[in-house]
Amino acid sequence: MKKFKLFYIVIAVFLTLALAITGCQQETEPDPQPDPPVEDPVEDPQDEDEEGKLKDGEYSVELDPDERGWRGILTMVVEGGEITEATFDELNEDDESKLQDEDYIKRWEEASNVDALAAIEDYQEELIETQNPEEINVVSGATSSHTKFVELAKKALEEAE
Repeated sequence: MKKFKLFYIVIAVFLTLALAITGCQQETEPDPQPDPPVEDPVEDPQDEDEEGKLKDGEYSVELDPDERGWRGILTMVVEGGEITEATFDELNEDDESKLQDEDYIKRWEEASNVDALAAIEDYQEELIETQNPEEINVVSGATSSHTKFVELAKKALEEAE
């Protein structure tokens, strides 16, 4: 009888400790969820004909906020009919930059094992190199940013035509 009593006491103590530890964990923001896969875009032959027909200037475009409250923004500079600069970021409702939020970047990198800042820099550089948003390679773990970047680049190119 004493063995069963001791057994129940040990179980009760174990369950109490397990619940106490679980209940005392610090609340954190949910980790950024991995981005859904992006389908390979179909190349449009008209894009090749339109190269070099861009109007010089600075073009700024933005998207409506996504389900997490981040809205993508892109500033693109065209000189000599070609894209020479591209700057992408995402801002929250307080106009705070996602790319300058060290905690967010750290959680993003831990969740996806991707250098978020390097991925965005790659997107910007590839747009300048290719002059075509459809040719920008997707970085796994930063596909949502890729989708926004490509959509914004297309909008900016429409304005520059």
